[in-house]
Amino acid sequence: MSEPTSLRGVIVPKYQRVREALRADISRAAAGTLIPSEHELCAIHGVSRITVRRAIDDLIRDGLLTRLHGRGTVVAEAPGPATTAAPRGGEQMDLRGFHRQMTAEGHRVTSRVIAQGLVLAPPGIAAALGLEPGSQLVRIDRLRSVDGTLDHLTCAWLDAERFADLVDQDFSDQSLYEYLEVCHGISMRRSDVTVGLRRPSGDEAERLGIAPDALRLCTTSTTYDPGGRPRLHGTTLYASETALARFSVVSAT
Repeated sequence: MSEPTSLRGVIVPKYQRVREALRADISRAAAGTLIPSEHELCAIHGVSRITVRRAIDDLIRDGLLTRLHGRGTVVAEAPGPATTAAPRGGEQMDLRGFHRQMTAEGHRVTSRVIAQGLVLAPPGIAAALGLEPGSQLVRIDRLRSVDGTLDHLTCAWLDAERFADLVDQDFSDQSLYEYLEVCHGISMRRSDVTVGLRRPSGDEAERLGIAPDALRLCTTSTTYDPGGRPRLHGTTLYASETALARFSVVSAT
């Protein structure tokens, strides 16, 4: 079996290590290939059956494995194009996340986590993530500064059933997108973004150090994996009255 990757400085739960080792093997296997039994996987990785089952269940939810009655668990057929897949030319998009993008441009990014935990999904956010209202979500709120100047307040919501481990991670100095890539094997392919102006709530105004009646740039986004599944919903409210939103528009032809 392949050795799973890990993110330096992050303790990766056992089930994630098993899952990512399986994911690497699946990527090289033909559809219908039988994976080792749970008993064999326990022996290979030195973990409990509960750990193995959790890893397999994650991969089944991701559409990579299928359980067949009387046979076992096999590599699933590759999915056809999803109805929400990126438009032609979308494969050229580079969704690295704010932290990695700004760092690559030579800026110093610092974050202060002000809230992190489990919440119940409001209807609008549940719909954006393809979940039922009241589903459990992981919510992470951060104040971010660029080169020592407060830049924005960002809030991220993810499905807690799939990403419960995020509750225990420290995102004050690491990229959420990078963590999802390395520890969950999920890269982002497309993001639907709405840009507008709004006034902050009382808490937002206090955190950003702005007047409650000030209009500020706000973005709302839902970000999708290569299979078209919504993985991350987020909002960003900017501190500066001169904040700009930058886009690259690529022709579909």
